[in-house]
Amino acid sequence: FVFKLDTINPYAETDGSAVDAERLTYDMLARVGPDGVPVPWAAESWELVDNVTVKINLRHDMAFHDGVPVTAEDVKFSYDTQKEQGASIYKPFLEPIKEVEIVDDYTLIFHLHKPYPALYQATFSQIFILPKHFWETIPDPKRDYVPDSMLGSGPFIYKEWLIGQEVKYIANKDHWSAPKIDMFIESFFDN
Repeated sequence: FVFKLDTINPYAETDGSAVDAERLTYDMLARVGPDGVPVPWAAESWELVDNVTVKINLRHDMAFHDGVPVTAEDVKFSYDTQKEQGASIYKPFLEPIKEVEIVDDYTLIFHLHKPYPALYQATFSQIFILPKHFWETIPDPKRDYVPDSMLGSGPFIYKEWLIGQEVKYIANKDHWSAPKIDMFIESFFDN
């Protein structure tokens, strides 16, 4: 068994090992609990308006690791750019989305092509919220990404990637669900 990490670029992922490594650094609209039920995460709440429309209310207390607040602009940007230029592993989760509409800084409406029962569990818990102010400056996110700039808003802050060995994270003590540990090291190995 070989477990390796080929990328930490959320636009270039090809398998679950990168997603697992990044899940600590980025927030998503939902997380799936131990019982398999999706619960709001970056979304403070959601409301099913009708069978093809979902209203999302974002938390107001989130910021990216560089201090810039997380807003509806970042969520829309993340979903739109992943749909247009993103990793192929996310395509099935994004295809049901017709449009993401911004209502205000902390409210969005997801318009779907047709009813999609897995929206909360599959899509909202898989798509990372990326900082628009960082990614919009990168012409080709799959190719031009700077490896040491994993900038998220999640409970851990990316510190270092020793290729073929480990990824180090430090706790984001300002996160609304701050970790109870100071550091997390994810090690990779050949067996």
